[in-house]
Amino acid sequence: TKNTKVRPLNEVERKYISKFRSHKTLEDCRLGARMRSSLADKNKTEGISLYYYQQLAINSWEQANMVGMLSMATGTGKTITALFAIRSLIESGRSVLIVVPSKILLNQWYNSIRNIYPSVPIFLVGGGHNWKSEPRKRMFVSQTPLPRIILATMSTAATNDFIQFFQQAVNPVLVADE
Repeated sequence: TKNTKVRPLNEVERKYISKFRSHKTLEDCRLGARMRSSLADKNKTEGISLYYYQQLAINSWEQANMVGMLSMATGTGKTITALFAIRSLIESGRSVLIVVPSKILLNQWYNSIRNIYPSVPIFLVGGGHNWKSEPRKRMFVSQTPLPRIILATMSTAATNDFIQFFQQAVNPVLVADE
């Protein structure tokens, strides 16, 4: 910004910061950067690419047989990471249910899904959407190789009507936000 001033580090600051350095030389640092770049390139979709830590999180989740929890700081891209993690499950035609705590998050997830999977049908449940009258709803729980995602608020997903409906899905995938 206009009022930002940059100054060199003094010797005391330099020495203190060096304790946190993970690389001894610039070449060591470059190797780490190259590794992170190649991990990020592994998952790219329509101009969206993962940061290396997101790919590492996906790798860990896959090594745990696709069971686990993403525990990442606010703003680090948990939604994007989760959507890339379940890519193969979506593409294989498994019923995917994503539950979120609020209408705001329902809209945010919807936009993220649309950006990453523009052609995958999304069934909106809750948040003002009348899911019971949706004529295509059976498609989202039937055995079909077609990709599809059910995006629901937790309050609606917890109702007896929705539970009864979703129990028709064979081998479903659950993603829960917060």
